[in-house]
Amino acid sequence: MSASLPRIELWRIGLDGAGASDALAWGAQVLSHAEKERMDSFMRDADRSAFGVTRIALRSILASRAGMLPSQVSFKYLHAGKPILDPATDLHFNCSHSGHLAVVAVARGIGVGVDVERLGARHGDPPDDVSWGVVDRFFTAMERARIEASPPGERQRTFLSLWSRKESLVKLDGRGIAALEGPSLEERYPHARFKPLDLGDGYVGWVAAGEEFHLVDCGWWSWAARRCA
Repeated sequence: MSASLPRIELWRIGLDGAGASDALAWGAQVLSHAEKERMDSFMRDADRSAFGVTRIALRSILASRAGMLPSQVSFKYLHAGKPILDPATDLHFNCSHSGHLAVVAVARGIGVGVDVERLGARHGDPPDDVSWGVVDRFFTAMERARIEASPPGERQRTFLSLWSRKESLVKLDGRGIAALEGPSLEERYPHARFKPLDLGDGYVGWVAAGEEFHLVDCGWWSWAARRCA
């Protein structure tokens, strides 16, 4: 049945190590002037590198799908900052990064949102650390109960997984975190479909679309691997 469903491709991008250094060394020339300025605006080297590597990978993946050079890919931005292709085509994408990992989701003819969250992202958070202010503002009573009922050592994972699922739909929606205010996104998107991402022990993530879809894991991106089987 999945063969007839829209296909969403998921790529992982490592943001540290030799692969990231190679991407910056060989790929910086494909970035636009605005992207280079934004990359230089980050105070921390790790943040500059993460932004640059993610954008280089995104450009190379989209270029392989659009039949152009990575430097020829052009973006415009929605009101809340979500990038789309300029001029717009049926090629949709979304990306997210946390810690040392970025993910890029690409699809034709179907909008997509993706989010990744690193466990213990604030430098060694305990496994039961939860942002209860976020829970109070954005989570339902049932979701709060799920977090509170999580076994010892799993509370943060439950919280971040629920949050990442919301973020994936927010990013599909394209209006930013303000979209979580008022009626729930689930109520406004009754046909939205989600899939969890298998990203290893240190991360949780979700991808969202407005209809059923087939998720294709393309593995790790590199200059030598820019197309998905």
